[in-house]
Formats: sequence, C-alpha cells, structure tokens
Amino acid sequence: MALPITETIKIIKTEILAQDWGISPKRAERLLSAFSSIKDRFRNRKALHDIFSICVKTLSYISSTKKFHPGAIDFLKEAMAHGISLYEDPVFDPDKDEQTLREIYKKYAILKDTIREKSLDPEQESTSPEAEQKNNPAPAPAPRRVENPEAELTEEEKEEMEQALNDLKQSLDDTIHSEFTRKELEAFVEQLEEEAELEEENLKDGDKATSVHASNVQPGKSGEEVIKDCPATKLLKVKIHTLEIGILEHDIAAHKAVDKETCTKYITEGKVPLKDFAHFMRSLSKQFKGSLSEIKDAPLKEIMLPVMVPKGYSLPEKPDNAADGVIIVWNGENNGAILCSELPEKPMAMTKFKKESMADFAVVSFVENDQQIPLLNVVSLLKREGLKVG
Repeated sequence: MALPITETIKIIKTEILAQDWGISPKRAERLLSAFSSIKDRFRNRKALHDIFSICVKTLSYISSTKKFHPGAIDFLKEAMAHGISLYEDPVFDPDKDEQTLREIYKKYAILKDTIREKSLDPEQESTSPEAEQKNNPAPAPAPRRVENPEAELTEEEKEEMEQALNDLKQSLDDTIHSEFTRKELEAFVEQLEEEAELEEENLKDGDKATSVHASNVQPGKSGEEVIKDCPATKLLKVKIHTLEIGILEHDIAAHKAVDKETCTKYITEGKVPLKDFAHFMRSLSKQFKGSLSEIKDAPLKEIMLPVMVPKGYSLPEKPDNAADGVIIVWNGENNGAILCSELPEKPMAMTKFKKESMADFAVVSFVENDQQIPLLNVVSLLKREGLKVG
C-alpha cells in the first residue's frame, strides 16, 4: 500500500540526517516503501522518478551485500537530498530538474567504479555478491579504487550538497518544533475546556452556589500569567479586520494573495475553490501541505472550502472585506479558508507563549522584540466551520 506523501517525506528526511552508517533491514524496508511511493506519485516527472529509481538500486545493493561501503551511503544520502529538494521547491523548473539528474548520474557513475557494476545498474536487477561470483567464475578486473567519492566532486558541487542537507535539516527541525509546540498548545486547550466544564457545573447549582464559589477564588491567582518557552516555531503574522494574529506555519496548507474582485467573490459565495491555486505545468496537489496534498488533481479541482470566520477579541462575525489574501488551514482531514490582509513574504519565529483563552484563541505568542500577538487555534475553528476532506 502506498504511503501518504507526508509520511514518505518524513521517512526519507530522517534517513538523510541519520548519523550512523548502517541501515537495518527494518529501516531499509521502510525506506524502499518510501521510494516506491514517491516514484508512483511522480511517474510523469522524469527527474524525480529517475533519481529515486537510482536510490532504490543503491539501497538494494547496500542491503544485499555484507561489505561495508561508506561511499554508497554517502551517495544515497546525497541523491535523496537532491530529490527532496526538487520536490519541495515551490517553483517547477524543468531545466533545474534535468541538470540535477545529470549531476546525480555523473556521481552515480563514479560510485559504480568502486563496486560491481551489475549491482547498481538501473537497467538490471540487483544481485548478491555470492550470485555474481557463481555466474562469473572468472575474476573481474579490479575497479578503480576511490576512497572518498566526495573527492571527485568540484567545490561548487560540494557547496550545493552541503546547502541542500542544511536546508533539509532546518526543514526537519521546524517540523519537530511545530509538533512540540502543537502538543503544548493542545495541553493548554484541554485545560481550558476542563475549566469551562467545571464552571458550567457550578452555574447549574444556582446563583448562591456561584457566589460562594467565586468568593473562594484567591485574588490574583486566576489572573496570574504563566509564560512558557518553546523552540523557535515559525508562524505567519496576518491581519483580520484590524486585529493582528498569528497562524502556525505547520497549520497552513497554502496561502496566496488575491485581488479585490476575487475576495468579494469568495465572501459572496462563502467558498474558496481549490482550483484557484493551480499553477501552469505544476500539479495542483503539490501546492498544498497536509491531507490535501494526498488527493489527486482531478477531484481536488472540484473541492470548494468554506470561508471561516475566527471568533474572539471582538472580531466581527463576518469575513474581512478588505482582505487581500487567503490562507488554507488544515488539521487532519479538516480544511478551511481564512481571508486576511498583510500576508508576509516570510514567517517569523515564536519563542514563548502564555495562556489567554478567547474563543478561537487559546494563547498569546511572543515573537520578535517580545511583540505579543494572539495565536489562532485552528483545531477549534476547523471543528466548528471546516470541511472534512478525504
């Protein structure tokens, strides 16, 4: 069964950043499944398909031989890094794809000089060293020995490889940090819901009981601010009506600027067609993160997400008619659209937050220069107004 694209990318990134030089059978099996999934997904994109076909052959050789080949591991990590870099590039550039594939093939040819050619030939099935010895009793000419394949690379190629791996490491770190922060935020939300339930139970006992309960609250304790540190977590600061809010980058499936006419249309119809995110010569599903990225283009073009209106901080109960941007947010299979203005070019980092319950806002985030902005709880909003897609 094909793996979801998000799980596929996570498996490959984890292996790229692994510090050990061995790949256990279990890890190899998961990695081969990931390669198979990404190849199936990109059958019509030659560079990605061919790069991961080479990865399959390389990993098959590593798994089948008992010999230790650090050069093969080096090459596999680099090929995976280039493949993921092409996948995550927001702009599809056929020339860049072709150039990357040529570079991979060139380094692949260098690697084949260090090991038996048949084991890594993409036109042939990988065979074990024992089977090769049986089928070819005559000793083969000794291959040119290359102690370190990286020595064959130009300085420019080394820099490109290092940059690609650094970018991937940062991307993985961002994902880990976002997941950590999401758990912290969810813990806060659960606590708020429990407090709300207790308050509702107390109200059922009547005004007298409520007065007694209120008199037992220690002055100042309920208003005490608890500020918590968190790993630097990316968010987008946008404006809805006159309120500046933050949305975790992890929660955003896609975003784009829109003109006044398009914004008015979205407000009038109350829906945002996903086909509006289409780009020329680029798969629609690749424009999104999350569950939408796993849907084929044809059905994806038919989906229209509801325009959602966050509640809290005295926000009007209607979409922002001065908006010039739309953000698609997601959580699991729930997705929805938010109209906003002042979409930034780059995200900013949240380094700490404090609890402050206000409808769809559970915490206040601290960003650059300790600026405080309410952080949208997309889970709450999507449960109320989102569309389940899947």
